[in-house]
Amino acid sequence: MTQLSINQRQLLSLMSLALIVFVMVFNSISFAGESTTSTEKIMSQQLPPCPTAQNCVNSTDAESSHQIPALNFEGSTPEKAMQILNQVLLLITEKVQMAEDGKTLHAEFKSAVLGFVDDVDVVLNADQKRIEIRSASRAGYYDFGVNRRRVESIRKAFDEALKQAND
Repeated sequence: MTQLSINQRQLLSLMSLALIVFVMVFNSISFAGESTTSTEKIMSQQLPPCPTAQNCVNSTDAESSHQIPALNFEGSTPEKAMQILNQVLLLITEKVQMAEDGKTLHAEFKSAVLGFVDDVDVVLNADQKRIEIRSASRAGYYDFGVNRRRVESIRKAFDEALKQAND
């Protein structure tokens, strides 16, 4: 393996630093014109569609790249399902807020390394025995699949907790 000169190592270090800064700046660009505040989401009892950015999944979104299945709660009451989902989310994050009517829920997740915040919102669809779910990054364009993996993790924990509660 060839040895790098001091100048080459400094150049590589500067390029690495520039790349890190570029990624941080690019990911901090907010798409405010396409987002809805948490309060508006909770009050409307509807999940807004995902923005054009590839940092969101939504069980009610028409765009196939953003679609993800809702959480199902066959064999349980809507109230019990929302209560279980609230408990599941509280195991993952401390920031969970359920609306007074018990039909919507909002949770915040913060990345460990750079501190990016993602929002998870759910809306109860009692008639169809499902909970619609949306997970989206507040900033940036790509999330590298983080929101999709988060919802699948929530689904797995919710299904297990629901099964235990119904046994």
